[in-house]
Amino acid sequence: MFLIRTACLTLALIVTGVTSVQLGLAWGPEGHQVTALIAEQYLTAGAKAQATDLLDGSMIVSVR
Repeated sequence: MFLIRTACLTLALIVTGVTSVQLGLAWGPEGHQVTALIAEQYLTAGAKAQATDLLDGSMIVSVR
């Protein structure tokens, strides 16, 4: 019985991992840019200044 549970759990984890990767890739560049625009709105002034400094003055959404 333990072996069956272990096999089922392993299979479930593999299927979850594979589908999660596919969903992440399905966003594409445009989806990632939208997410960056939304996330940028929630940055504190200090965090936004640090990000801008790290990106040499570029906006977060323009980074590719």
